[in-house]
Amino acid sequence: MIIQDGSITDANGSISFGTNDLTTDGRLTAGAATLASGTAIGNITVSDGSITSGSNAISFGDENLVTTGTLNAGVAALASTSKIGDLTLSNGSIVDENEAISFGNNDLSTTGTLSAGVATFESGTQVGNVVISNGSINAINDKINFGNDTLITNGPIIAGASTLASGTTISNLTVSDGSITSGSNAISFGDNNLSTTGIISASSFTGDGSALTGVVASSTGTLAGAAPIILEGESEDDFETTLAVEDPSESDKTITLPNVTGTIITTGNDSSIDEVGTVTSGVWQATLIADTYVADDLTISGGDVTNSTIEGSTIDNTIIGGTTPSEVVVTTLTANTGIEPGESDGASLGTSSAEFSDVFLADGAEISLGDNQEVTLTHIEDEGLRLNSLNQLQFGDSGTKIYQSADGVLDLVSDNEVEINGTTIDLNGDAMLDNATVDFVRIDGTYVGHVDDTDLMNLANGTLTVSGTLAATTFSGDGSNLTGISASSVKADDISQGDAAVSISTSSGAINLNPASGSPVLIDNTINFDGSLIGHTDDTDLMTLANGSVTFTGSTVIPVADVNGGAIDGVTLGTNSAVTEAVIDNVKIDGAQIGHTDDTDLMTLADGALAIAGEVSVTTLDIGGTDITSSAAEINYLDITSLGTSQASKALTADANGDLIIPDGDKFEFGSESDMVLYHDGTDSYLDNKTGELKIGTETNGVAVKIGHATSEVTVNDNLNITGNTIITGDLTISGNDLVMGTNTSGAALIGDGTNYNPVVISGDLSIGTDGTAAIGTGVIVNADINGSAAIADSKLATISTTDKVSGAAIQVDGATDGTSITITDTDKFLIDDNGSTKYVNASQLNTYTNASMAADNIATGDAAVTVSTSSGNITLDGPGDIILDGDGANVTVKDGGTTTLDIVSNGATDVTLDAPGDLKIDTDGSDVFFLDGGTTYGSVTNSGGELVLKSGSSPTTAATFSGADLTIAGDLTISGDDLVMSTNTSGAALIGDGSRYNPVEISGDLTIASNGAATIANDAVSLAKMAGLARGKIIVGDASGDPSALAAGADGKILIADANGDPSWTTLSGDATLSAGVLAIGSGVIVNADINSSAAIADSKLATISTTDKVSGAAIQVDGATDGTSITLADTDKILVDDAGDTKHINVSQIKTYVASTAPSGATETQTGNKTTTVNIDKYTGKITTHDQALGANTEVSFTLTNNVIGADDVVVVGHRSGGNVGDYLIQAHSMGSGSCEISIRNLTSGSLSQALVINFVVIKGSDS
Repeated sequence: MIIQDGSITDANGSISFGTNDLTTDGRLTAGAATLASGTAIGNITVSDGSITSGSNAISFGDENLVTTGTLNAGVAALASTSKIGDLTLSNGSIVDENEAISFGNNDLSTTGTLSAGVATFESGTQVGNVVISNGSINAINDKINFGNDTLITNGPIIAGASTLASGTTISNLTVSDGSITSGSNAISFGDNNLSTTGIISASSFTGDGSALTGVVASSTGTLAGAAPIILEGESEDDFETTLAVEDPSESDKTITLPNVTGTIITTGNDSSIDEVGTVTSGVWQATLIADTYVADDLTISGGDVTNSTIEGSTIDNTIIGGTTPSEVVVTTLTANTGIEPGESDGASLGTSSAEFSDVFLADGAEISLGDNQEVTLTHIEDEGLRLNSLNQLQFGDSGTKIYQSADGVLDLVSDNEVEINGTTIDLNGDAMLDNATVDFVRIDGTYVGHVDDTDLMNLANGTLTVSGTLAATTFSGDGSNLTGISASSVKADDISQGDAAVSISTSSGAINLNPASGSPVLIDNTINFDGSLIGHTDDTDLMTLANGSVTFTGSTVIPVADVNGGAIDGVTLGTNSAVTEAVIDNVKIDGAQIGHTDDTDLMTLADGALAIAGEVSVTTLDIGGTDITSSAAEINYLDITSLGTSQASKALTADANGDLIIPDGDKFEFGSESDMVLYHDGTDSYLDNKTGELKIGTETNGVAVKIGHATSEVTVNDNLNITGNTIITGDLTISGNDLVMGTNTSGAALIGDGTNYNPVVISGDLSIGTDGTAAIGTGVIVNADINGSAAIADSKLATISTTDKVSGAAIQVDGATDGTSITITDTDKFLIDDNGSTKYVNASQLNTYTNASMAADNIATGDAAVTVSTSSGNITLDGPGDIILDGDGANVTVKDGGTTTLDIVSNGATDVTLDAPGDLKIDTDGSDVFFLDGGTTYGSVTNSGGELVLKSGSSPTTAATFSGADLTIAGDLTISGDDLVMSTNTSGAALIGDGSRYNPVEISGDLTIASNGAATIANDAVSLAKMAGLARGKIIVGDASGDPSALAAGADGKILIADANGDPSWTTLSGDATLSAGVLAIGSGVIVNADINSSAAIADSKLATISTTDKVSGAAIQVDGATDGTSITLADTDKILVDDAGDTKHINVSQIKTYVASTAPSGATETQTGNKTTTVNIDKYTGKITTHDQALGANTEVSFTLTNNVIGADDVVVVGHRSGGNVGDYLIQAHSMGSGSCEISIRNLTSGSLSQALVINFVVIKGSDS
């Protein structure tokens, strides 16, 4: 496909747009075109076997119509002078070359006008249903159709109602569908009235317009006068309505009619307001406002407000709701006097589902209840509330209430129970309780009594005095302060200890202490007997008490002495002197302590425990049958703070785990003078030996001594002498500089022989000098020498430039510098596989490939010229195959501004001539000119620094470069002739290179060459130093005296190695490299990364194809070092490298197209609001717009702006009419493309107004510079 100024052509002779619509604002000119049946071109529909027009007329202009078939037509309009046979059809005439036309006996019938010269018909002749009579032409059906023929008369045309074709011209007036226009742009109707039942549309009206009716206009302009508009009303009579205005002052005034149906209210009909909108301010005077919203500052004086919401307004003397209750919703309701219901018991505050939260009343406020307001609740300022008169506050029912029964009397009444709960309940004054249960009573006064005995009980702090008799069935408590108790019996479990003497006395009878059977009488603490005898009922004087003595008159047997809660004081065991020895079998102490007179709590007793508060002195301590022989000081060694942790001057113990913990700094010392010390100082651990040897060993032969952890280092800070063999299972690190061995050959290295490492001199492919310098022989390293995991650093590789040296699988894409945040520019490079060749392309090429604006297999052949044009930017033809210009026997012409600049003249299948009026210039803009033979490239021409470069081959490489008159041959120069002619040609000279070029030079010195080519060596020119003719294998070397000497021939596998004096000798090469039969071989897998010099720059030609996954990091790839592919056209099967979740893979370029398509933003839809001029925004490449259904007049155009951030000034926006309205009724175009927007215009092509919402599809095609 070739797109040039004004044309798009295809070498195959056809261009296909698929199912896409073609839209143009200009004219479509084509050759032979194949269109689908039913194709509409304008109002013309082309179907199988027919071409019809929506206007029932088709004009072919001045073009000839040619057919080899039969032309069948109804009414046919042929160009004047058309010929059919020997008939010539001209405007208004059909003539014959023979000046005679015979219709035989056929009838002549036409649905159009029959025009003739002078024709003689009989009056009453009927043509079809037309009767031609003297002075008249009549139709049987009262209608004559002249088709599209012109009627011409010099007289007037008098007709009743006439139907004329659209576009009929009467003088300078043109009458078309929906319009009457004048060639002078003015139509005068004189003083005649114009009347229509339709709509008169005009851009402007002039005159006073006093008689205009039914005017519809977007603007009527400015109407002057105080009363410019007068309305008649429904009845035509003498009464009209005048719209008058006061002269506006200071600024323009605007009156807005709301978008609702209703009646405009004035001061003359305000009494009939039944529905209004929003009143924002002012005073409203009316009798009824219904269903309204009133906001801001509105004062309503008089009238009713029904079912309304009023915010921020004042309502004066107004009934809300009128006779019908209504709901009023307010944010804050402010009443200056009060809020009253419409009738008694007719309204409520709040509902069961909408309650008030708080009610605020002023000081002294009164709530009156009841129809007669007989109950009031009054606020007493700073005091509380008052319930008036004798009214009651009832709870639940009338049986439970609080009320004032008389002045100053408050009754608390309950028909069941009254509970008063509180921490403290104060009753000030007399309290009369008929029947009360009180948990706790605090009497603030002094007396509690009966109504007849008010001071029955006298209260004081800590004392209750009963003035009468206290009778009780039961007493509880300790009763310690009870006096004057008169009771037949007192029952108590315990009589608690008091703080004074307790007397139990009786005026007669005994006082008996009778415990339960078998239970003792226990008396704790001191017992004082006021009498002198204690005895038994049968022996009343058993014990006689006196001051300081107890006398037993009988035997005293104490099997067990049990003293509860006290001591035996002042009692002497014995007669009159102390008992020096008491033998007691069992002593049971009921108290807790045993002591001395000076230390009463020396021993404390408890169940299972004896605590001694002083010292225990024993001669022998026996625990469990074993005597304790340690001294107290020795036992004190066990007085430790923490079990298992050593302390100074304390015994060593183990903790619960059996561990012994020695604190940091504490030491184990061995020897009489602490000769060996073991300790930890908080950081390091030490084993110090002061005298003698520190020997670490085992008693058993063969048992190893292990030092150090499996993963830790052992450091010896002094010399380590090992007398026997040492086996090191880990690594041996020597921090010093020397390893001293018994055998130390100069230049030798330690080489393992399978058992030991021995000093061996390195030879072979690799040699090591006496100073340690290792040298690998030139060119000896092959692939097998390099370890599979050598990981040779890329800094040691020369730039890899050999084609296909790096496999795509070897490239680790995500190892490259992260560029996910960069902005890709047109010149950024991508690597692709171009039909097997790796090349780089610019990002702009991918953009071109993925954003192709048109995809078509063929554009079918038309029947006229085809023009492809654009208002700006380039038209580019870019195809994966050939671009063919087929002139079909004519020239292919290139023009500039209409002027031919190049003719491509084809001579059929032979020559092609390029014919230009001036120089013929080939400008590839940095690219090559290629030469092909039968589709195969055999060379090209390019430019390098302004000089001509010739390239040769199917993949052209530089063969020759011109530099002015100089020529540089890139390859070998083969001269098939016998002579090489140069401007300088000295006899006998040879071409000798001087470092830059070969020059003719005469050979001189030891060797001369004659003009015939004979070479002569000068006498005595060859010395021993120049001789090579020695015995086989001998080498001439300088000896110790400096004289040359012959070195004996060496054996196979030996190389010359100089000793420290520089004298060479034959040495067998071994180690990493070997020499055999002249072949130097480096051992397999011995070379690692460290062996290769950092600047070795190993040529990639010496590397095998790198195919190991992720072996080449993305950062190592020099993209613009690839073959330049910026001029190629990307094909679907071209390859490009990607990082697939860490795996490097190659993909087809078509996959990028699929990915771009799948990730490209989808289209969007938008519905236009307001009207058809409202701006629409869709930031997508494709979209669907539904326009507003605003009416669009006949043959009227309207435009709206599409804002879209993907549109550029050079882009093309294609629009299509999808639905809404009939096809052909509208012309829809996109134009005025700019950065971020375009205009879309819609024209109504019909003769009537259309009110339709159109659905328009659009697509943005990026231009050449976008």
